[in-house]
Amino acid sequence: MPDIHLGRVSLNGEPQLITRQPQGKSDGVEVRQRTLDLEADSRYDARQGIPVNGWRQELQQVTTTLHLPPGWLLFAAWGTDNLAATWLQQWNLLDLFLVLLIVVATGYLYGWRWGAVAGTALLLTWHLPAAPRYIWLNLLAVAALLRALPEGAAGLRRWLERYRWLSLLVLALMVLPFIIGTVRVALYPQLMPEAGGVRDFGAMLATDQDAMTEEAAPVPVPPRHPCPLRR
Repeated sequence: MPDIHLGRVSLNGEPQLITRQPQGKSDGVEVRQRTLDLEADSRYDARQGIPVNGWRQELQQVTTTLHLPPGWLLFAAWGTDNLAATWLQQWNLLDLFLVLLIVVATGYLYGWRWGAVAGTALLLTWHLPAAPRYIWLNLLAVAALLRALPEGAAGLRRWLERYRWLSLLVLALMVLPFIIGTVRVALYPQLMPEAGGVRDFGAMLATDQDAMTEEAAPVPVPPRHPCPLRR
């Protein structure tokens, strides 16, 4: 393993002795069986790319799990497949079309400066949980209809104004929890549901509580045998 610094190796659940060849600087372990379950902890120095295989063996299949610190988001990764969790892979044609439609409509109605602001905000928040998305199309459609109505349609304009205020109220109810949650996660990233193994810790607590309940079960009292009374 010339490209990595090997730290710990376990073979079939048992720790192994790490050896180094005298003629080289490669670390490794001795394997004496064909079927094995090997786990290794290693460290890479700071570099732009991470090799898929640091071992001097050919692999038939490789599965990689990338653990990020709380609050971090994986932008993109190249050279691997099935990376739907990256920011770049989450985008599809429908998302791009809707974002472009909202940006163009905002720029046409309120100016291209506001269109650029809307595009930046949508690119940063489109795939975040509980982020408002489709309601922007609703508000832009109402604004476009209000501008296109003739002067004599006072009744329809009044109903559209009411509908716009109702849509703004719904938007406020959606934006406020989103802003509160985003600020909380920005200040305390460890509060994210998937950060720090929160779910596993809860399951561990539940398991420990069940075990304590089983240990604290009452012991059955043996029946009492009648004993003769003497005067």
